[in-house]
Amino acid sequence: MASDTQSSRERAEARFDRLQRQKREGEAASRDYEAQAKAVDDKTARLKALRMAKEEAEREAAANAPPKPAKATRKRASTPSS
Repeated sequence: MASDTQSSRERAEARFDRLQRQKREGEAASRDYEAQAKAVDDKTARLKALRMAKEEAEREAAANAPPKPAKATRKRASTPSS
């Protein structure tokens, strides 16, 4: 009877240890996931700011650029009608 109690206790402790380990691993995985998501969000925001600044600079450059000269049209040489 003592050995049954002993083995039941050992199984319960092993199960408890396993559950505790799974909990710690799950929390670590969750922290990693959240850190990666934050890094992606930060990078996206930084790239968006850079893109917007570039587009604004391009708009200003286009507004301040001298107008392009008009294309000259070529006259066709008139051929005598026969």
